[in-house]
Amino acid sequence: LLQGCFLAAYMKKQDAINAGLQQQVYDKSCKEIFPTVRQSVFSTGLAVTSADDTAGLSIETDWGQAQGQTGGKQRLMIQGSEPTPGKCTIQVQRATMGKKGEMSSGRAFDFEYQLLQAIEPEKAASLEQEAERVANAG
Repeated sequence: LLQGCFLAAYMKKQDAINAGLQQQVYDKSCKEIFPTVRQSVFSTGLAVTSADDTAGLSIETDWGQAQGQTGGKQRLMIQGSEPTPGKCTIQVQRATMGKKGEMSSGRAFDFEYQLLQAIEPEKAASLEQEAERVANAG
């Protein structure tokens, strides 16, 4: 029963962080944060196949096994846009292919959170505190 409570609180916290990431707007232009995003992609061990910072931000990786991943492959597609000058929003999609070829894709909130921690650590800390509050309120 206690383990179930911890799991429920953890899931509430993750849901709150993910909801915050969906609304995240960086206080920097995409061009300013592009080097940090690119470096974060390199740190996964995935090879970048295309990268462009001329119109917002776009990075795509090749299929590969990311660090810490066992079996299967993944690739990332990162899109950034500037809703207003000097601001940037980022969305990361992850596609995965299992050992047997099964495919899935979805938003890579874990990677988006790593980016937030690297680019605007104070916003990441604030989001974490708010998520803790939400998780412990229920």
